[in-house]
Amino acid sequence: MPKKKGNGEGTIYKRKDGTWVGQITAGRDPESGRLKRPTFYGKTRKEVAEKIYEAQDKVNKGIFIDPSKMLVKDWVKIWAEQYSKKKNRQSTWRGYETFIRNRIVPELGDYKLSKLEPYHIQQFYNNLKTAPRLDKKEGTISSGTIAKIHAILHKCLVDARRNKLISWNPADETDRPPIETPETEILSSEEMDIFLEEIMKYRYFAGFLLSIGSGLRPGEVLALKWANLNLRDRIISIEETLTRVLDEDPETKNKTKIITQDAKTQKSKRTLVLARRLTAALRLHRIKQSKEKLLAGNKYTDNNYVFATATGGCVEYRNFYRSFQACLKKCGIPPVRLYALRHTFATRLLEDGEDLRVIQEILGHTDIRTTNIYTHVTRKIKTQAAAKIDSHLRKKRVIQT
Repeated sequence: MPKKKGNGEGTIYKRKDGTWVGQITAGRDPESGRLKRPTFYGKTRKEVAEKIYEAQDKVNKGIFIDPSKMLVKDWVKIWAEQYSKKKNRQSTWRGYETFIRNRIVPELGDYKLSKLEPYHIQQFYNNLKTAPRLDKKEGTISSGTIAKIHAILHKCLVDARRNKLISWNPADETDRPPIETPETEILSSEEMDIFLEEIMKYRYFAGFLLSIGSGLRPGEVLALKWANLNLRDRIISIEETLTRVLDEDPETKNKTKIITQDAKTQKSKRTLVLARRLTAALRLHRIKQSKEKLLAGNKYTDNNYVFATATGGCVEYRNFYRSFQACLKKCGIPPVRLYALRHTFATRLLEDGEDLRVIQEILGHTDIRTTNIYTHVTRKIKTQAAAKIDSHLRKKRVIQT
């Protein structure tokens, strides 16, 4: 028999098998007109009472969804707005939203959250191995991308369990393809020499030189303002990064917009000493920029960007990238990503015997394992290592006295 309920508890009673059950009234079904009576289960009366109390609070606020009927896409929508979007940087959230909208919801969205099983998720991961890329490039998505999608889905289900919507996380019982770490792209010493000579002919020569000469990320280069530079003392402060994020303004036709946001991590906020060649290039760049201001006249809006458009606006990443690719083509160097300049910087320092911890600080990495990935073990380093071990392999002469 149901016991007398406490304030806001609904109906709670103990079953013959020893478990406790509770119900509340959560309005009427708009189609049938019947009362909606969601049921909650638990090992103790207190556990059920807590579930009911939380549910009743949501009913009063008009945000309650019956856990037994909630679809994966319903929870994903709540999770995205109330958890993930608020906790992550806008640039990170843009990637999450893309995977949620294009991958997770179309494949898993119509399953009931409480009925989602490991084999549903496993089949989803297996299908992803042959799924076409979203950017319409040739080939299928990488194992690394599948790992990212798993991380998003797993965290979403972790929070569903915390909210007592599910009793366990089915994503825990799945297998993902092993992540294949691609070989780090760098410029060889010969390619670097050709590149350094050719870049002086390009508008963003100082930006390319800054990337390969200080290891800055492309977004950090494009976010730089003259206030971040002290050319006399050769000091540069990295505080922000430029990135493209989703534009959620309902009145705009643009899907994305460019914003400046804080550097990637606390370690990414750093102060570096510039090489003399870099300060010379930046001084030359500033002179050219001053001439552009005079030519533009009233059309120029000075936003203090080190690398700006002809009218003072921020430089689009894609324009910076296209100029870089044009330079590579002119040099006869195979196409590589802009990050190859950052990787090349780290590798050259490693070749010259610089301590890995120092390289980590300059690059702004929180974890030295990331620095290990960025630094490319070249033939030069391998040859030096072979020469060192060679001296230990020679027979030592015995000096007779």
